[in-house]
Amino acid sequence: MRHGRSRGAHGKHSAGPGVSAKRPASTLIEEVRRRKRKRHLLMGALVAVAVIAIAVAVGVYAYFINTDAELDLAPSNAPEALVEAQEGQPRYILCSADLGISASAPVSYDTPAHASAYMLVRVDEGARSVIFATIPANILVMFDDGEYHPLSHALDVGGEAELVRRVAALADVGVNHYVSTIAAGIEAMVGLVGGVEMELASGIDDPYAGTQVLSAGEVRLDGARALLLLRAMNIPGGFPTVAANRVDFTCALLGKAISGSGLDLAAAVSDASRYISTDLTASELMGMADALRPLDGATIWRCVVPGYEMSTDDGAAYNPSTTQWKAMMEHIRAGEDPNTPDQAVLDVDAAQTTVDVRNGTLTSGAATQMADILRSAGFDVTAVGNTDDSTIYSETLVVYMAPEHAGAAKAIVDALGCGRVVNGGDFYHSDADVISIVGTDWTPAA
Repeated sequence: MRHGRSRGAHGKHSAGPGVSAKRPASTLIEEVRRRKRKRHLLMGALVAVAVIAIAVAVGVYAYFINTDAELDLAPSNAPEALVEAQEGQPRYILCSADLGISASAPVSYDTPAHASAYMLVRVDEGARSVIFATIPANILVMFDDGEYHPLSHALDVGGEAELVRRVAALADVGVNHYVSTIAAGIEAMVGLVGGVEMELASGIDDPYAGTQVLSAGEVRLDGARALLLLRAMNIPGGFPTVAANRVDFTCALLGKAISGSGLDLAAAVSDASRYISTDLTASELMGMADALRPLDGATIWRCVVPGYEMSTDDGAAYNPSTTQWKAMMEHIRAGEDPNTPDQAVLDVDAAQTTVDVRNGTLTSGAATQMADILRSAGFDVTAVGNTDDSTIYSETLVVYMAPEHAGAAKAIVDALGCGRVVNGGDFYHSDADVISIVGTDWTPAA
């Protein structure tokens, strides 16, 4: 009996070894559709990524455009006096703040000398160091008319550009950037960072600065209390304490503002742009902040232009010690502690130093006034009178009679805030250790 072949095993519809079975047309169509869907999804994803990238780029571009527009100094003329910073070199930034006047202050207190605060800041991003030099608003500086005027008067003479020029001349450096703000801006920025914590060496109780009182020690400042601190002038230690408080507050505020990174830092710069005006761009501010963060890990020095306050017909004025300030600026330019003392001056015993004061000008009483200042500084003034050579001295000279008194002569220049140290040699004669000759450049003290 013959057996038929099974079509399922050996018929023409079976596939031999290594041969794929023929798939139905419906299956092929579905495969094509599936591949098309994958390609569409891939293209959609690529398009979405491209759109997002473009949106981010546009957003970043818009952020910098908008933030830079907020920061822009216009209509200030300060950029006219700024000097372009050199690549890789420290930057010098002049910071100006109009602190306003407390409602409790008398009308006579409403002057630029009390309402304005100035700081020249040296920023070295590579070395991660910052030097704050506080400049009194009523410091006497020479203007183009050849006369001495308070620095704050520069705004009336030639706007913020003139202010930049006067500070550049005072410090003998090129000012690269300018930053300004007002009392309301400071108050708002303190609120943005959630308040500022500080350690006060002495309490603040100045009714002209505000009605509140701050105790010594740890304090938390809101905007109003921050303005009280910055305005306070009648405090123990005088202007050096005022300067220290202002720098410490600035560091505390900046430290909190730049503590974040990435988007947080960008947001901080954007927020601050509403309250400050500067030629610095948002990109430059972020780069600087990133280089110095965390601020408490950077090297920070502070100083104040050395000198003393005196009374003039126009009110109180600050007379700088030009010699000491020049030495301080040498340290600042070198990126060193500006308060590094001159050992020769430190070794001087003022009480054991005798001084002969002579008037080399036509201003009556100038020698007496100089003698009073030197006595208050502890020096032993043994003689007061006029020069005997009928010469009008154009500059104040501090002449030492022997080499061992050179340090004493420098100390006297520091005390006077003016003068050039001279070796007496055989040209000057006195029984005193030092002769101090009043010159016409000391006229502001009159």
